[in-house]
Amino acid sequence: MRIARGSHWTRRLASAGTLSGLLLAAGALPGQVPPPPIESGHTWRTLPTFGLAFPARWRPSVTAGGLVQVSLRPERESSEGRMTAVDPPTWYLHTMGTAGLSFDEDGDGDVGLAASVTLGLVRRVDPTPISTAGFVAEGRWGPKGIAPAVRVEILDNLGAQIGWIFIDDEDGDDGLFVSIDAMRGLLADLGLWPFFR
Repeated sequence: MRIARGSHWTRRLASAGTLSGLLLAAGALPGQVPPPPIESGHTWRTLPTFGLAFPARWRPSVTAGGLVQVSLRPERESSEGRMTAVDPPTWYLHTMGTAGLSFDEDGDGDVGLAASVTLGLVRRVDPTPISTAGFVAEGRWGPKGIAPAVRVEILDNLGAQIGWIFIDDEDGDDGLFVSIDAMRGLLADLGLWPFFR
């Protein structure tokens, strides 16, 4: 993506009233060398989430929590004449934590507490409508286990994970793991969470 704006050093030379400054501002100075890319810092986002998880169970866990995604490299800007090119990062460290209730904590249908912590690596892409995709590992309690999974996000509004959960022997058998989390964008779009508009 290109943003049409003069760079800081271009505007300073042009305002000095020199011939070279005017030529530089117009991008016409022979042999000019563009400045190196400028790193403007890492990008990140935080979102509250509300979700359902099926950890090798037909009865779900209902949870609420939040996610944080931080870019692995900073955003970069480079100047070409009077144009500035922005190179946004694409790979992000993904973390998420949730807590709530499990309607089948131990495989016998007992209701209990549920919690999860997720860590992974995701790539943000132009919405198609998938806006984010990657691999994560989720540690869960209620039932207790570890679930490697694939994660996708649709238009930054809905997240989904599918994988296989390895459950502690006391809490049941291993099996398919599926989770869906609604992020604040979806809730605000539907008018269900006006606080986050």
